[in-house]
Amino acid sequence: MIDKKQLAKIKEILNESHTKNQLIAWKKLVSKFMEVEKKFLKKNGITSIHYDLLDKKNPNKDVLSELVSTPFLSNEIFDKFHDSLPVKIKTILDKLVWQDYLSSQELQDGFDICITIDRQRGRGSYANNYKEIDKQYSIFSIDQNYNRYSHNYNMTLYLKPEFRKILQQFYEKPKNAVFNAVKKIEKTEYIFEGENIILQEFPRLLAYYQQGQINVTKSGKVQAATVGKMQRKINTVEFYPKDSHKELKNLRTNLLASLIVNVTKNFGQEETHKQLYSLIHQHYKLEFSTAQGILFFLKGTGYIDSGYYSYSNEIEAPFLKVLKKLPANEWVSIENFKQYLKYNLIDLKPVSESTAYDKLYYVYKGEERTWNNKHYIGKDLFYKSIMEPTIQGTLFLFGAYGLLDLAFNTPDVTTMGLTANSPFDGLKYIRLNKLGLFIMGRKKQYTIPKDIIQTSITLSEDSLTIIIEK
Repeated sequence: MIDKKQLAKIKEILNESHTKNQLIAWKKLVSKFMEVEKKFLKKNGITSIHYDLLDKKNPNKDVLSELVSTPFLSNEIFDKFHDSLPVKIKTILDKLVWQDYLSSQELQDGFDICITIDRQRGRGSYANNYKEIDKQYSIFSIDQNYNRYSHNYNMTLYLKPEFRKILQQFYEKPKNAVFNAVKKIEKTEYIFEGENIILQEFPRLLAYYQQGQINVTKSGKVQAATVGKMQRKINTVEFYPKDSHKELKNLRTNLLASLIVNVTKNFGQEETHKQLYSLIHQHYKLEFSTAQGILFFLKGTGYIDSGYYSYSNEIEAPFLKVLKKLPANEWVSIENFKQYLKYNLIDLKPVSESTAYDKLYYVYKGEERTWNNKHYIGKDLFYKSIMEPTIQGTLFLFGAYGLLDLAFNTPDVTTMGLTANSPFDGLKYIRLNKLGLFIMGRKKQYTIPKDIIQTSITLSEDSLTIIIEK
């Protein structure tokens, strides 16, 4: 027997996550399957009521959703339906269950699947060539980004998250759906262990900020001119200490500044590790803007959190929940971390795809002539240019504040947007250390290492002098 509550739930999700045209495209596949597998479906609880839906003329979305629910009512039915699908549709479906998007170019290059048909409007000198989606692929959600420079549409296929959750029940979870500790990491150019470093630096960092020395824009983004001076004044240790590229030479100082500017109250005389706990759980979790603090390498971020309306999404609290699940004192690859997010449908988009395409861009001289050499972030670039930098940049932020140990290489930042997507591209492994375990609430107590000299820093009332008491 079919569970009526389950049927109602699946029907509702299909109705909400699909257009009528999508459901009509699904109906063609489901109808063919139902006609061929009558005996099998009858044994598995599909009754004549479901078959009566096939004969309805001009069915509305409600009827279509109920009919299309049929393959998703049990594992046995779905497996049989999956076997009946055309190879190309099956290939795309299997990928999109675990992957956010597939562009027409990815499908052509990786699977030799062309999802578009060439069309032409007009005749002669008025003819206009264009592409439209092949109707057999209309079961998928489709995004068509218009390239304002090449005058072509970039086709991207995806599944709505609610529908993906239904589908994932019928697939075996990949290995990287959980965190897997790496016993021996591959050699990297740098290993940064910032736990002891931040315990020594944080009093100076906080005092420098409280003196009003860190300047920000109206949108809250740290001004670039501030960062170099800050690094010299408080002598912060850098991720890339010998690199002269502007994107890398003060990267850690930039990240330190981007979070500390959110502090709105005095921490008092608490020990440094307790101050860091408050910084993460109050000021990062509730006040930090990932768009401003992490995506600073992109142009246009100043328009995201300006005025009365914010285009950014609050992803900071969900990110902390993921961080808390990392294995203790064990290396995890960045690929594993990204796959964990993907396979568990954890949405960490700092901005929407439409906002990125409308406001965020790289500047470089490309093959196509563009106004001011601006290259906006379309949906086909969204993951590489927004999502990966958000994930890796936030991990670098937590590395800067000593919660994570980092292993990384030097990215080629010669031309941002071409040779590298972000200054965070070199990250390879992360490790949640003792300080991180305490700040994530996994350890109730934390003992500052004996070789760390704790200082009491206060601001002089008569000058900009920082008074340090050991």
